[in-house]
Amino acid sequence: MHLRNVTLFNFKNYARGKFEFTPGINCIVGDNGTGKTNLLDAIYFLCLTKSAFQSSDQLVLKDGESQASVRGEFEKDGATHSVTCKIGISMRKTVSCDDQEYDRYSEHIGRFTSVLIHPHDVDYVRMASDIRRKLFDGILSQSDHQYLDDLLTYNRILKQRNAALKSMREGRYRDDSLLDSYDDQMNKVAPGLIEKRAKIVDDIRERFGEIYKILCDDKEEVAVLYSPSIISDSFISEFQAGRANDLDAGRSLQGPHRDDFTFLIDDHDLKNFGSQGQQKSYMLALKLSFLNLIEGKPLLLLDDIFDRLDTGRIHHLMKLIQDLGLQSFITDARAERVKEIMTELGVKAHTIYI
Repeated sequence: MHLRNVTLFNFKNYARGKFEFTPGINCIVGDNGTGKTNLLDAIYFLCLTKSAFQSSDQLVLKDGESQASVRGEFEKDGATHSVTCKIGISMRKTVSCDDQEYDRYSEHIGRFTSVLIHPHDVDYVRMASDIRRKLFDGILSQSDHQYLDDLLTYNRILKQRNAALKSMREGRYRDDSLLDSYDDQMNKVAPGLIEKRAKIVDDIRERFGEIYKILCDDKEEVAVLYSPSIISDSFISEFQAGRANDLDAGRSLQGPHRDDFTFLIDDHDLKNFGSQGQQKSYMLALKLSFLNLIEGKPLLLLDDIFDRLDTGRIHHLMKLIQDLGLQSFITDARAERVKEIMTELGVKAHTIYI
């Protein structure tokens, strides 16, 4: 799979723009503030139906404009597919493929896949558990559509259960039959979510360690530890055993929405014991290890990566990208640096000047 081109209309700083890409390495260069990251975000939007950086679709609209669109042409399995996303202030966002609009955005997830690596990836190390869950949920959702459906179902029922718990707490009453109904529905999907989260950690273990050692000259041992709040085969019993605490709190205190992932370096918590450089290299290796889990050769989006790695790590990274054979998009502010790196490594790259 590869992306042939992208056409933008009122997307972030672009009033209009069309960009052509090659199936291999595409370098997007230009001064800071010219829109390099915005172009990557447009590609991400086409794959995931949302921005990687904005919490609201409205924030991708160019200042002063009421509508925007992103259109891309993908080559996949010998056929060309056109994907269009339209966003507006007074309209529902629409996502279509080959002029057929999806009823649900989730139907598009997994058809055209991508992995984004950007400077703020260290937030996954430093911030709260919900950020790490989103990271793994995002990869699982692209590689396993059943996981995405089950996750959406779980979150919908969880929202209803929490609303009921809040109402019971405020009204000082208890409705066990209603909570039993929610618990039974959650029990149909929650164990599967837990098991698949555990499996992805197991699946990436070897490849993750290999990539980190390549990037860092075999200096440290790295691992990911998955910590579910409930064991999958005892979900319903543990969930119901915690009901009294849930009623006191007015919300569900355990379940997949409370799981966490711990990032380890030499058996120590990366957040507390890893240097800034180790945290960056860890996240880079982790995200690269995800690529093997996604079928159909995902797009690899690398934002401003050369500023955050030394020369040795850059060379190791580019060799890995070549070996993977994926279509890649790399942004950088220094055209000469990009040219020098590609020349030194003998890498053929298509350069786009913003």
